Amino acid sequence: MHAGRGPELGTDEVVAQIEVGGGPHTIAVGEGGVWVTNRYNLTMSHIDPGSNQVVATVAGTGLGPSVGVATGSGSVWVAHPDGIARVDPTTDEIADILDVPVGPYYDIVHVDGDLWVSRIGAGLMRVRIAP
Repeated sequence: MHAGRGPELGTDEVVAQIEVGGGPHTIAVGEGGVWVTNRYNLTMSHIDPGSNQVVATVAGTGLGPSVGVATGSGSVWVAHPDGIARVDPTTDEIADILDVPVGPYYDIVHVDGDLWVSRIGAGLMRVRIAP
C-alpha cells in the first residue's frame, strides 16, 4: 500500500486496444456487454468484455452530437435520429424507438425504470419506460 493512495490494484498497464467505429464517444456497461457510441459513423459497438472483441455493430444510431447510451430494464438505450432507440442486447437490433422529443441527446442514464436524458440546448428530460 502506498501512503495516501489506497491499495495497489494493478499495474496501470493498457491490457487491450479495441478497434471500434469512428469517433468512439460514450460508454455504457451492462446487459451482457460494453456499448460505445461512434460519433463519426453513427453506429454503436457491442463489445464482449471477456474477449475484448467487438461482437456486433448497430447501425443508424446517433446524429451528430447525439451520442448518449445507457443500459437497463433488459435493453440498451441509445440516441437515434428519431428519438431514443431500444436495442435488444441479445440480437443487437433496434427493437423500438421511443416517441419522445427529438434530441440531440448528449447523455442518457437509466435509473429505476426511468431514462434521464440531457438534451443539448433543451435541458434535462425524464422518460418513464413502459413495462
